[in-house]
Amino acid sequence: MTTESRLQSLRIPAGWSVKYNEWREIEPEHPDAWTWLNEDLLQLGHDNWNLIVDVGWYGGELGCFTAVVHKHDFQGPELARFTSRNRLEVTAVVENWLANPQTLSQHENTVS
Repeated sequence: MTTESRLQSLRIPAGWSVKYNEWREIEPEHPDAWTWLNEDLLQLGHDNWNLIVDVGWYGGELGCFTAVVHKHDFQGPELARFTSRNRLEVTAVVENWLANPQTLSQHENTVS
């Protein structure tokens, strides 16, 4: 039997739209984590800035959360990337990206 898990709380500023959200408040060490952790956890888009933020879990039990920002779509330039096994660290980084989309567009030729 799996444990029900709440969706990960996020502060999402105006202008961002949620494409899908299956990101749960569950840690990788939890026995039911593999019910919830996969490559397609969260995707957000911002039409005015033409950005996509994507969060997923990669690498199975030894893996980590990966959050990526792309310009245009997934074939567009990668503007930022952050990886961590700590869900709250990733949440903080994603919320910072969402609050400051203009800083992401300034890094079009670099990945942070």
